[in-house]
Amino acid sequence: MNIGSFDLNLLKAFGALYAERHVTRAGLRIGLSQSAMSGTLTRLRELLADELFMRTPSGMQPTARADELAGPVADALRLVRGALQADGFEPATAERAFTVRRRDSVRSGHLRGEGGARTRLASVSPLHHRRIAVLPVGNRLRPAGIRPKHLAAPPRRP
Repeated sequence: MNIGSFDLNLLKAFGALYAERHVTRAGLRIGLSQSAMSGTLTRLRELLADELFMRTPSGMQPTARADELAGPVADALRLVRGALQADGFEPATAERAFTVRRRDSVRSGHLRGEGGARTRLASVSPLHHRRIAVLPVGNRLRPAGIRPKHLAAPPRRP
């Protein structure tokens, strides 16, 4: 079999069929209609040259070949999901350095207090503070269509 021409969505359908043992429920599980799922099962049967699932009064029973494929297919799907899943940010376990830019009116103590950024970050994460200067520009920018009354500028270095 040429993997380049194999539709990887068929693996998802196989996994749903194996778990549900029912064509309609398997289709619902992956967002396909009953007829689309039946068509998918037909394609799987043709590609793998096996019936894969036999209709019985109690539902679809997997063949020996389907039982052989179930573990590797489940592993492959888990691996792909893990690779594509975005890592969630956990402040309590973060090991990165963070820089907070603040105006003069915000004191660093506000960030370190109870419930502040510092208390939610892991103790191994350095939290740096950088002051930004605010330059008032008044209404001089309004004729140009710019609405902010203040623009932030980088602090001057000595």
